Amino acid sequence: MRNRIVSMLPTLVLLAAGDAGAGPVSGAVSSSAPVGNDASVESIDITLYQGMGWVRELRRHRVPAGAADVTIAELPRIEAGTPQVRAADGMGALRVLGLDYQTGRMPPGDRLGSAIARIETEAGDRALEVSYLSTELMWNASYVATLPANGASARLVGSAHILNRSGRTFENATIRCVSGIASGSSGRDYDRSEMQPFAPLARLGGLPQSEKQALLELQSFDLTTATVRDEHTKAVDFMTAPAVPVRIEHSIAFHSSCGGWSASDNSVGQLLLVFRNDRASGLGHHLAGGMFSVLVEQADGERALLGRGSTGDVPEGELVRIHIGNTRDVVGTRTLIAYDGDRRTKEHERTYQVVLKNRKHDAVIATLRDLGSERIVRSDHAFTVSSGPEALCEILIPANGSVEVVYTARYRCGD
Repeated sequence: MRNRIVSMLPTLVLLAAGDAGAGPVSGAVSSSAPVGNDASVESIDITLYQGMGWVRELRRHRVPAGAADVTIAELPRIEAGTPQVRAADGMGALRVLGLDYQTGRMPPGDRLGSAIARIETEAGDRALEVSYLSTELMWNASYVATLPANGASARLVGSAHILNRSGRTFENATIRCVSGIASGSSGRDYDRSEMQPFAPLARLGGLPQSEKQALLELQSFDLTTATVRDEHTKAVDFMTAPAVPVRIEHSIAFHSSCGGWSASDNSVGQLLLVFRNDRASGLGHHLAGGMFSVLVEQADGERALLGRGSTGDVPEGELVRIHIGNTRDVVGTRTLIAYDGDRRTKEHERTYQVVLKNRKHDAVIATLRDLGSERIVRSDHAFTVSSGPEALCEILIPANGSVEVVYTARYRCGD
């Protein structure tokens, strides 16, 4: 589906209200002087994706009777083939006979262009919806999690960073941010002709649930009305969760393979921020992927950076584990103490002794990981995940103490 969407992006889309079957007419743009240059922009609606932006503008033009060329001025840098013009006032028939957009018409040093639409209608003021795609207008998410010292919950604030390099400043725009779509895809649903390109989910509330599921799996949220200036990045908070239950986890990983292994190896702990994206945590909606900064707030109000990492999109109910740095206060040593191999079945078992050390003055939760084993067959500590490419065992290590783990992992080597 996505490959098909990308390949169809250059196709010019022209629709008119009341005449959905009308298509572009080759050579329909006349050489007469354009009209409607005094048009006013009444509203701007922007749907931002992580890699592109879809803009809808409501413009009012004075159009003479019959067919005329209407200039749509002050257009930013847009993707060829994406401009669309249609009636937005319900005041009688309007036909879009052709549309011409050329960046070559831009004056020297001016990044704003214009389009000429060939429109057939009755005389009078007409409200037109002009929409287009720009890959110079996009957003990304960032989060700040603030943990009180010795606390088990964090204040999580999410911000939308809007980047505008389109050449146009958008005044008092209604802004909707969408996540869950790969950069480079258009978001159109070509199998559903009644749907407009980039229709925000909030506008599809009247559809049956089965039809909603047929659309691409997008998640959206609205921001406050704002002005987005050209060549600026605007940050707007879009979510706050005051008390998200979190834990700081120390992950110690050892890599195993058939061809490469040693009798003894060491590992430095990785620092992870762990929480669940559910309603009990004050979240419970699709969490857009982005950068995470984790701060620790002391009793005197001073804050220090604990670490920084990132995550992809996280569905509701899923566990979020973000690598925010490394620590040398929690370390592990793994020693091979037994080996058993079967050439006939090509199955090999290795028994390891792991010593996890905590040099901190507080107890920590450590996750022991065996990367590459097929299955943990025996262990003196329970593994929460005992099969697959990543075996997991959660262990509480006392302050200034150590814990010993002995386990046997099975590997299948050879064809």
